[in-house]
Amino acid sequence: IVCQPHIVTRALLLRDERDVNRYLLVGIVAESIFFAVLFVGFFARLQFPDLSVDGHALKMDGIVPAYVVAVFPVGMGLLVILGLLSAGLSTLEGLIQSVSTTITADLIDPLAGQRLGEGEQRAKRLATINKIVIVALAVVSALWSYDQLLHPNLSVGILAQNGVYAFFSAAFVPVLFGIFLKNTPKPAPIAASVAAVVIHFSVYYGGLTYYTSGTVRNPAVAAALAIVGSVVVGLAVHALAARNRNAATVESVHIKTEQ
Repeated sequence: IVCQPHIVTRALLLRDERDVNRYLLVGIVAESIFFAVLFVGFFARLQFPDLSVDGHALKMDGIVPAYVVAVFPVGMGLLVILGLLSAGLSTLEGLIQSVSTTITADLIDPLAGQRLGEGEQRAKRLATINKIVIVALAVVSALWSYDQLLHPNLSVGILAQNGVYAFFSAAFVPVLFGIFLKNTPKPAPIAASVAAVVIHFSVYYGGLTYYTSGTVRNPAVAAALAIVGSVVVGLAVHALAARNRNAATVESVHIKTEQ
């Protein structure tokens, strides 16, 4: 569930309007199946009601492995653990690719302008830049993981949620406007994304709510507020741009009429 938002960000890769309905159907079915993982935590809590084994308290990241070891036979337990590791690595790989693609295509490409050349030359340079971004993200992930091992922050799940939810919050309005609105001015999704990132990390690290002020901080609360704030900012900028565009059109028509 922590990394499900990367399914939503796949909407950024759609190339045809006919793919939207298929994407929504597959996404809803996949999300419904993935949410069944909640039952794992439910049964693990039934197995360890006091979250301890032989008098030793379980760490947050050790509850599910302890449940698998306690309930499943050795062979089946190994299979489940390998499946969990494979799923985690697959999700991480998908996130790194989607983030690198977003950075390259949506940030570096537009900002570079004509400096990257044209046609095939530009495509090759962007592909090289994307590979460099992937390596950089892998290094950051490795360093972050090492720091998490040395200085654990409650759970690696919370750590993953914080970054992924910030990314999802920033991508929410561009995806929403891209699917449901036409002729969206660029300042609207840009302002919404910036607002989402600022609100998310301000709420989380600033402890601006009850649920983000204690030792255990819930990044989902920060993400929810960030999404609401980004939608408000995006709609406000969209409405302002539309009004300015209409005013410019009326003025242009008025000038032509006078001429």
